[in-house]
Amino acid sequence: MECDSMHSVIEWAIKNKKINIPADYVYIAKTACKKNPYDVQYLYHHFFKDVENTLKFHKSIRPGKRAGDPTVTNLRALKYTPDGKIVYKLRHSATHWQELPTRIKNITFIPWDTIPQLYPARLKIKKEKYQDLQALKHTMEKDYHNFYDNLPHF
Repeated sequence: MECDSMHSVIEWAIKNKKINIPADYVYIAKTACKKNPYDVQYLYHHFFKDVENTLKFHKSIRPGKRAGDPTVTNLRALKYTPDGKIVYKLRHSATHWQELPTRIKNITFIPWDTIPQLYPARLKIKKEKYQDLQALKHTMEKDYHNFYDNLPHF
């Protein structure tokens, strides 16, 4: 799989590198592949959305409901249709898609920008972790100390 290859290349690039702050991972990931550099984005807390409490989810993707009916392990293909339905195949060779029995009500389109943020601020780390990170500061240049001093903690 492509993602496995990417992870392998990035893990290889990280070996024997000094990581002082999370942004160091971004630089290493961007430069890990020389021929086709990866598009890497540094994510902040405001990127994450509260989809669990905003969007409706399917409780199950099991095609059957009773004993003896097909189960999730029998699925060979799933497809989302533009009208919000999910269809499936139990065999790759099948030409007909069957509609997945829905166990939720209407699925409506919700623009991504209208979904509320999951975190209003950076997450706080435990006091013990904060103290452990403070103890590691002596292993790095003073340029990075400010990052660790300003970590939110409780």
